[in-house]
Amino acid sequence: MKYSWIFAIIGGLFFASCGGAGSKSGTTESGFRYEFHEKNSGATPQVGEYAYFHVYMKNPKTGELTVDTRQSPAVPSFKIPDAANQLKGIKAVPVYDVLPLMSIGDSLSVFQSLDSIPRKPPGFEDEKELAYQVVLMDIKSEEEYKADQAEVQKKMQAEQAALATLSSDIGAKVKATAKDYTDGKLNDQIKTTDSGLKYIIHEEGTGPVANKGEFVTAEYYGALTTGARFDDSFGRVQPFSFAVGQGQVIPGWDEGFGMLKEGTKATFFIPAPLAYGAAGRPPQIPENSELIFYVELEKVGK
Repeated sequence: MKYSWIFAIIGGLFFASCGGAGSKSGTTESGFRYEFHEKNSGATPQVGEYAYFHVYMKNPKTGELTVDTRQSPAVPSFKIPDAANQLKGIKAVPVYDVLPLMSIGDSLSVFQSLDSIPRKPPGFEDEKELAYQVVLMDIKSEEEYKADQAEVQKKMQAEQAALATLSSDIGAKVKATAKDYTDGKLNDQIKTTDSGLKYIIHEEGTGPVANKGEFVTAEYYGALTTGARFDDSFGRVQPFSFAVGQGQVIPGWDEGFGMLKEGTKATFFIPAPLAYGAAGRPPQIPENSELIFYVELEKVGK
């Protein structure tokens, strides 16, 4: 599960609250102040149960969400431990500390002094505390949690199978393109830039073109001119992102993606000087290799 910097902090154990489950506000035994925004009278998560929750945090300078677990594909969960049996000396965690006080549908803010954090995160340099906004989404038993995990695993396996099929289908098309390219059948379709980069636009997008330094997100399939695959993102869950024109990728990519509109599907034919040069990138990419990349530019900007 992937979150922003804040979840480097959320890594400890639950400690009992001294505010009381019925309190609208109070301070936990670990010293975290909390204030309820919505307080219901339902059951609270008990020892051994799993609390499903969302956490939000805003940057005080920009007002933008610094943390938003709704962007995760799965709702975070935490198993409520028996505090009496936990190891001593483990640093308490604000979010976990308040979950046993909450009923489904409750929302609250819990505050953590920035003096307890070695390095203040960006945007919080002038702040004295962090404010976590917590919403309790659900409470489940051990059996229900295991059933959830089994369903997640099943879904992941189905997604991986679909991605493998997609990668295979695109690979077949790229291999056919490579043969047509080496046979000279694409000469009337290919455009060439002053640097020697060759490309074909299969489907032109309608979105913006990335400015230098702007991030783009794309899917790609890379092959040699023989059609042999050396890398692709279609077989992975996440597409690839980078900043255009910053030297983070090969020159052919910096130039190629810098001229595509968002939503474009294209093929790049990148000569060795604009790729990995005379040395190549053994063992997948031999020396002086011209490379073929089928690309789909999904997004311009973060």
